[in-house]
Amino acid sequence: MANKKLIFKNKDKKFIGCLYFFKRYSNIFLVLSNYKRKHIITLTSGSCKLGKNKKKKISPFNMLNLVKSLKEHILKNNIKILKFYFKQRFSRHFFNLKKMFKLNEIKIYKYTFLLYKSYNLNKKRKIRRI
Repeated sequence: MANKKLIFKNKDKKFIGCLYFFKRYSNIFLVLSNYKRKHIITLTSGSCKLGKNKKKKISPFNMLNLVKSLKEHILKNNIKILKFYFKQRFSRHFFNLKKMFKLNEIKIYKYTFLLYKSYNLNKKRKIRRI
């Protein structure tokens, strides 16, 4: 099977979104932004009321509900393709999310591993003083 490269023109860029995924001790974060990196919504397993303890919040069933609510926001903002950025090591959560995106017909254009990204996506790292 040949690899197909997607080439986007300027008019097609408005249909591209960015999705940031990271996990803290007891919560999962999905941050959706548009192609200009303007923040649309932050979804967490706590804000979607998927459970009160850690075990319930990070369970695969609740992650599926989180992806379903993400799909609603993707459709509402007319986003066709996502660039997926993740800020953690490869774990079962990453592979579960990949399967759930496929089940919900969410197209991922590119997977990228980030070493550093601020929570609100706008702040830059401070310059080191010497």
